[in-house]
Amino acid sequence: MFFPKDILYVKLYLDKIEIRNIRTLKSITSYPQLKYSNDRLLVANFDHACTELKKSIAQVTTNNKLTKIATVVFQPMHTSITDFSQVELMSFRDLCNICGACKVFLYLEKDTLTDASILQNLTSKNSVFTI
Repeated sequence: MFFPKDILYVKLYLDKIEIRNIRTLKSITSYPQLKYSNDRLLVANFDHACTELKKSIAQVTTNNKLTKIATVVFQPMHTSITDFSQVELMSFRDLCNICGACKVFLYLEKDTLTDASILQNLTSKNSVFTI
């Protein structure tokens, strides 16, 4: 299976964004200036989330134009939500696509993935990712 040059592991929290580029090993933790979450929704303001995620992605990708160049493994990290609705899952995928992902995989568990486990799950038929 072909994957773009950049493979990004994105963890979106209520008040911060963590991104690691699996290929280049660049990583960033950013604390957004625009509020995108509330108590009920991880992405309550889609435009603010998009703006903040784009800024963070630009710091770890090899292509500064934010074109469709990245595979994104997206992990929503809300402290009190363990079961996201179908609408929320769609908004996570859309958010990643707008921010430059050509392929989006959702990881809905709370544990942190290693680079090796991400690469293994991207090519495995028994992947833990939700497409």
